[in-house]
Amino acid sequence: MQRFLILVILLEFLKVVLPAGAYFGITGFLWWSKLNNEDKEELKSKWKKEEEKEKKYRRNVGGGWGGLVFFLSLIIIFIDGNWDTAIASLPFSYYVFVCFWVAFWAAIVFGIPFLIVIYWLSRKID
Repeated sequence: MQRFLILVILLEFLKVVLPAGAYFGITGFLWWSKLNNEDKEELKSKWKKEEEKEKKYRRNVGGGWGGLVFFLSLIIIFIDGNWDTAIASLPFSYYVFVCFWVAFWAAIVFGIPFLIVIYWLSRKID
C-alpha cells in the first residue's frame, strides 16, 4: 500500500507538477524578456512599493491557533482510546464531537485567565 501511494505521488509529480511548472516558467520568462526596460523598472518599483506597504502593516499572520487545535485534538483522541483506530472506521460525528471538546477545553484554558484579567482591569479602573 505504501509503495502504491509513493508511486501515485511520483506520477502526479511527473504528469502534473513538472509540466505545469515548465509551462508557467517558460511563459513567464518569455513574457518578461519581451518587456522593454521601462516597463520592467515600473513593475519592479510597483512590486517594491507593495512589499514595503505590506511590511508596514504586516502582522504575525496565523498565530498558533491551528497548531493548538491540532495537538488538543490528538490529546483528546488519545484519552478516548482511539489512538490506534483507523480514521475511516470512526464516524464523522466523532470528529465533530472532538472539535467541540477542543473548543470547550480551549475556552476553559484561555477563558478563565482572560476573565480574571478583565475583572482585575475593571477593578483597577474603578
